Amino acid sequence: MKNYTPHEDGSGPKDPYFGVMDKEYIGCRPLYGRGVTDKVLHKVVSSSVNYVVPDEVMDALRADFQNEKTKIVDMRKELEADYERKKGELEAKYEKKMEKFDKTKNKMVQDVLEKLISKLPTNVVREFLT
Repeated sequence: MKNYTPHEDGSGPKDPYFGVMDKEYIGCRPLYGRGVTDKVLHKVVSSSVNYVVPDEVMDALRADFQNEKTKIVDMRKELEADYERKKGELEAKYEKKMEKFDKTKNKMVQDVLEKLISKLPTNVVREFLT
């Protein structure tokens, strides 16, 4: 299009594109060639290729898929069992620690009360206890 020069008598097209590409035909697509229409392009683009795979290959793929699925299900069951086991262990540890904490707390309260009572005068202790 850079080399396009209009006719000197002005009889050529005014647009340089049409000067190079010629007249656009109704229903045709420019730059694709004559006879190429939207309908032909649509058929070429939209047509899909169907692949034929032998049954043996498909059966092998299905078997592999089933094996992988079984492995994943087994792994999930193992993980759930491991989770429940660890959860039980942690709950047991927590209960033991809470029992130990309660015993320690009760002993500390008892010791503090004994120290307080020992430091108080006897008449105040009698009034408090009665």
